[in-house]
Amino acid sequence: MKVFSGRPSAAMIVAVAALSFALVGSAVAGTDGISSKLTKSKVKKIAKKQADKELKANVSGSHVNLADKATNADNATKATNATNADNATTAANATGLAGPLKSGQTLKGSFAVAGHKTAGGDFVDESSASFQIPLSAAPAFNYLAPGAAPTTQCPGSLADPQAAAGQLCFYAGIQTGATGLTLISGDPTTLGAHYFATGVATGTNYEVDGSWAVTAP
Repeated sequence: MKVFSGRPSAAMIVAVAALSFALVGSAVAGTDGISSKLTKSKVKKIAKKQADKELKANVSGSHVNLADKATNADNATKATNATNADNATTAANATGLAGPLKSGQTLKGSFAVAGHKTAGGDFVDESSASFQIPLSAAPAFNYLAPGAAPTTQCPGSLADPQAAAGQLCFYAGIQTGATGLTLISGDPTTLGAHYFATGVATGTNYEVDGSWAVTAP
């Protein structure tokens, strides 16, 4: 046996109503003649009224569903637009990996150089710090030895390297066997800086490392 579910149709309601009134009319006719008042036209009118009521309920429910769908679609569109706008803003701040870095934006990294100077005429090791995104103009170089106080150009620290606009700041955490760092001629550039330890004596082990920050001018 099949079991039907869901809301009955208008046709079904009309049929059930007609059958019910017919049965009632037949039962009453044999007792007091009241069935004479329930004419066919009245039965049809009552059944039609019930069917119209059911149809209006169905139509009203459809309108509500459509309104909900329209609201959900509108909310989805707004959410998508908001996400796209946020992504666009983030991309604009970076100005792309090809650069140049947007003015006021900061890049950070770490640096290290170490070695052993055997003879007086020997070179010390050289290393480099490359900017993840090129700058529009070369920054000025600043070196802060371990424990040095922050400056206007370099207001940060080893743990939180910072740099003012147009400045490249090296914050040393270790400095042994050397007096500091210096850059090769022509550095820094818009791409980074090449550096080496200074003040290294003959027959000495040396090491200088820490963190750096550069802010686009």
